[in-house]
Amino acid sequence: MIEGSENLSTTLELDELRATERANVHFNARIQDLDGLLRICFAAHSPQEIRNLLENLDELADKFDGEIIKVINRFAKPSPLGFRDLRILLSFPESPGYTGCLRVVASQMYESSFACLPYMAASVSIAAEKTLSQMGIASSYIVVIDNFTRDEPESLTLVYGFPSFEIAKHYAETRFRQCLATLNKQVCTLEELRLAWMQQGEDIIVGQTNDKDAFHLCSDMLWEYLTEASVNFGCNWDALTELPSIKCIPVSEYNAYIESLID
Repeated sequence: MIEGSENLSTTLELDELRATERANVHFNARIQDLDGLLRICFAAHSPQEIRNLLENLDELADKFDGEIIKVINRFAKPSPLGFRDLRILLSFPESPGYTGCLRVVASQMYESSFACLPYMAASVSIAAEKTLSQMGIASSYIVVIDNFTRDEPESLTLVYGFPSFEIAKHYAETRFRQCLATLNKQVCTLEELRLAWMQQGEDIIVGQTNDKDAFHLCSDMLWEYLTEASVNFGCNWDALTELPSIKCIPVSEYNAYIESLID
């Protein structure tokens, strides 16, 4: 155990539904080849804690019986929007069917990125509609923002083809609540749940092509949802994806769009 890190982490093994989505959409992997995706997040509260973790990466990986495959240091080279963190891709020799990612980020970075969510949501919505327009598709859609992989291409998943905006909104809110209910099993207070959501949760945008007024961001009702998180909402949020019209793809246009804003 690295000194001072006992209370800085959340660990989450993705449920089968989300693991399937992440593997098939972002990793081009057959889910039958994976037993699980493990995600660990250390939120450091001071520069010294970050330096301590950076100097002890092997020890950090050993703590979870993992071996380091790759280190992505965005403290040294931030994302286009300025997000800084350290991502360590892991393998598990004793459990070859598992893969994982360990992330180190300053707690202040999470708070600031959370404050920027409404602005990010507007940009993501434009990128999603651009993607659908290029595909010649008009429909209600959702964009899932994976907080764990914030500011990475794989943080965004576009799900489109919903029969109506209300059905897309129902899907989004049910999925959002179920995510909170899952995280609530490993925390004790509402504040801990909020922090766990910022580290491991999802935010979801609901939109409708060619209708700017049809827009909903689930985190706008975060505190209300947090107080409901002890309720078991079940896992029925995925049922609609069984309809032939529902498709799930990464928002590939997002990074290009963000870079165009910066340029």
